[in-house]
Parts: sequence; C-alpha cells; structure tokens
Amino acid sequence: MREVVAISIAGALLVGCAPYSARGPVDIRTDDVRHVRLLDLPTAAPQGRDGWYGETGSKGVDWADSDEHVAGAGAPGESGESGEDGHDGEAGPVLTAFVTRASTPSAPDVVAVRIHGSRDDLLLFPRDRPIVIVAAGQDGGGGGHGGDGGWGGQGGFGRRRRSAGAAGPGGNGGDGGNGGHGGDGGQVSVVIDARFPELAAVLKVDVHGGHGGYGGGGGVGGRMPRNPGWQSNLIGNEWPGVGSHGRNGARGADGDAGTVSIALSDDVRSAFADVADKGVRVE
Repeated sequence: MREVVAISIAGALLVGCAPYSARGPVDIRTDDVRHVRLLDLPTAAPQGRDGWYGETGSKGVDWADSDEHVAGAGAPGESGESGEDGHDGEAGPVLTAFVTRASTPSAPDVVAVRIHGSRDDLLLFPRDRPIVIVAAGQDGGGGGHGGDGGWGGQGGFGRRRRSAGAAGPGGNGGDGGNGGHGGDGGQVSVVIDARFPELAAVLKVDVHGGHGGYGGGGGVGGRMPRNPGWQSNLIGNEWPGVGSHGRNGARGADGDAGTVSIALSDDVRSAFADVADKGVRVE
C-alpha cells in the first residue's frame, strides 16, 4: 500500500496543472483506500542508548614479579552500564479539517479537505474512495540494551606451575532501559459542508494513542576466565564467578486516544478562499 493517500498540496498549488504530490504527478482516480499522515515525525521516538560493556578485569601479578612471591588474583570485571530509557512519543496534531466538494482542470468531481492547525494542507481525493486522516500519537522509543558485564581478570602465574592466583569474578550485566511512553492521539475537528452531509461517510479520522516503547534487554553477566590449561588441575574446568544478568527494562505506557468532533456548517467555502485562484474550484 502506497503512503500518499490523496493529493497532498502543501504550500503553493500549480496553476493550470494537474494536482501534484511530493512524488510527482498522481492520478487521483485510484482504487486504493489509503492513509494520510498528518504527523511529520518518525514512526517512533528515538531509542535509548545502549549501555557500554564492562571492562575486563586486570590480570593478577605473577609470582616472579611479586614482592611477597605470591601469585596475585585477577581483578573482578566491571559491571555493564545500564541502557538509557527510550524517549516519550509526541502527541498527535491539533487541527481542523474543512470538507466539501470541488473540481480541478483534471478532475471534475473530487472531495476537498482543507487542513488548518498544527499543519496546513489541502487534500483532494475521489468521492467513491474513502480516506483516513491519521493524527495519531507517536510511539515511544525502545529502551537501550544494558551493557554486558566484563570478564574477570586472569590469575597470576605461580612458581613452578603451582599456586596460581585465582581468576577474578565476572562483572554484572547492566539493566535495560525502560521504554518511552506513547504520545496521546491528536485533536481533530471535522467541519463538513452542510450541502453535502454524505461526505461524512468517506472521511475517517484515526487519533489513536502511540504505543509504548519496548524495554531494553538486560546485559549478560561477565564470566570468570579459565587460567592456562596447565593450571586447570588447580582451577578446575567449571565456570564459577559468573556475574548476574541485568534486569529487562519495563515497557512504556500507551498514549491515550485523542478526540474527534464532527459538525455541519454553511460557511465551509470561506476556508478554501485562498486556493480558488490556483486551480481548485469549490462547488
């Protein structure tokens, strides 16, 4: 399904030309039921930054380098950094949509929608094809992933392959960031030309609240390393000293639905006065 739903003419119209969209000439006699988005924002708010990985612990001092002639233990790995929370979504736009019938040099019978408010625009579309104006809230951004814990440092070498220093434990994984909250849906007032009340059936408005962002996953805990193979009889073949995993972030709350009001008016033509000399003629 293509994104442009009707002919959207923001700013100046081209005199004596067929209506244009941002992608070039478009035939408005289409079979598609499409959606017009009136919230010029990304699909979702920015995601939180992932946490940094924890640094690996430093190696323990070797027996030969120790003043006490004892192999040192490896340092613990650093904990991973927590992920940042996702950004909250923005609320949908506040606008008024005036609806009537009109004609252009290339299309003798279309529905015209004049948008005023957070965004000014003109939409033209066939009378027998419904259109959905989307003024929904923005989705919240996802939380950043927690950084993994650093591995523990290796123990120092012992004298004559004995008494090796213990390996350091792994660091804990960082917590995942919480998801951002979804933005509330927009506020849309639809004013329909009282001469054409049937136009209410072809224009739909979507003002749902944005979805909350997903929480970021917790980081994996770091591990205690194995010392060199010739020392495995002292350290064993297990993996003790694993750091704890970080917790997962919480999902953000969904935004509240917006509001839509619909009314009939005998004074809709005045909303189209600024486009009368640019190729759009209101009935």
